[in-house]
Amino acid sequence: MGLNISLEFTVKTGSVAAPEAYFEVFNSGITHNLTEMAEAAGLYLPLWRPNELGAQKAGDLIDPIANGLETMHKNKKELLNYSPENNWGSFDDLLEVASDYLAACRLFPLANIYVDV
Repeated sequence: MGLNISLEFTVKTGSVAAPEAYFEVFNSGITHNLTEMAEAAGLYLPLWRPNELGAQKAGDLIDPIANGLETMHKNKKELLNYSPENNWGSFDDLLEVASDYLAACRLFPLANIYVDV
């Protein structure tokens, strides 16, 4: 089990039986084994705990994730020291998930953020 991230829109349908519909526009996940690396890169709060940043919509995460990705690119050698000993999760995994998440946040800035830890 790991972190599951999704971006969704809620639409009011007008139906009594189903007053709302949910449309997921992004979904990704990553192992908790990368929390130390994410913390060192500045990505832990945006990915695992966006509510602690006050983020409510995907657009609120654009700058924090972009900054974390910049740190990853600048400090790869240092961040590799946080690689899980059991090899479950890698620098490249974190880079890919964060990059995809940033792209989705830019594409759907008004989407609701859901994380399941």
